[in-house]
Amino acid sequence: IGPISALPQYQKLGIGRKLVYHSFDVIKSLKLSPVVIIYGDPRYYGRLGFRCGEKYDITTRSDYFACSLLVYLLDESFHDKLAGKFFESPIFDEFNNIPNE
Repeated sequence: IGPISALPQYQKLGIGRKLVYHSFDVIKSLKLSPVVIIYGDPRYYGRLGFRCGEKYDITTRSDYFACSLLVYLLDESFHDKLAGKFFESPIFDEFNNIPNE
């Protein structure tokens, strides 16, 4: 569901929160997934209900628990069914290949 951000002059107005929750509504309405897993700042996303992947036994592809690997359950019935490794979309590898300017 990311990256999500608001221009600095529009931050602290709840826009990011609304974007995240709107994303949840879209994911649920399209029945795409019972869970959302992201990398993000736990101080921000924790306020939105995301929890550390370690709580659900979800690691990085390198088999580490990362504090920035966060999980949000859209369907609570999946709480005990989650475990494994998280592999981010290959599109994010392209961001790592962008030269710094």
